[in-house]
Amino acid sequence: MQLQPQYARLDMPNTMLGLIEQYEYGLKGRVYEVMNWLVEDGLLSGNNRPGYIHEVEAFDILAPIQYPSKVMNAAVNFYTHACEGCTQEQLAQRTRERQEDRGVPYLFLKPTRGAIVGSGEDIIMPFGRDEIEYEVEMAIVFGKAGKYVSASRAYDHVFGYMVAMDVSDRGGRPPGGYGVRSDWFVGKGHDTFAPHGPWIVPKEFYGDPMNRLHQITVIDGVTVKGKPRQVT
Repeated sequence: MQLQPQYARLDMPNTMLGLIEQYEYGLKGRVYEVMNWLVEDGLLSGNNRPGYIHEVEAFDILAPIQYPSKVMNAAVNFYTHACEGCTQEQLAQRTRERQEDRGVPYLFLKPTRGAIVGSGEDIIMPFGRDEIEYEVEMAIVFGKAGKYVSASRAYDHVFGYMVAMDVSDRGGRPPGGYGVRSDWFVGKGHDTFAPHGPWIVPKEFYGDPMNRLHQITVIDGVTVKGKPRQVT
């Protein structure tokens, strides 16, 4: 029996993926213990600061997760996005229709290598393409594997949240290409088209994302705000 109970000795992972995978399996308590000690003893600054504590400004911050297993994006996340240019009456009607029958989300993939860059890194404009747009997104980082998970249990698999950008090439298929239907790979899959970060907020520190998420878009000089509950 230990006179002074402590968390079991754990080797700290050297990647974010490793931290996420171990977080709910003993690592979270250890991280809390270390951080509480650093804060309570005033060790985040000053001469007694441990060698593994650094100023953020001294580093180039990369994307939090360099090579995730997959990056899935959901199209048309806000009701306002589903009815751009609509009158208030049309938007209200479209919102009612989508709320009554949400259906299966329209998902698309982005490459996990090449597309992902960190906050503040340059976005490379594809040669000859001049209809590049972007949207700010809230990315959900899943930490626990699952399959056929019900909506009511999905939150149990969430590790945290981070800011992401969905950069899009709206120029359609390149000239001479197959002209029927859209090409989501051409539109979404260019290098640097998936900026992430600069950090991930664990879910226990963030709260209900549906009450905190906002979308702000400027259209012809007019600022349009997406309210928290307007997420589809």
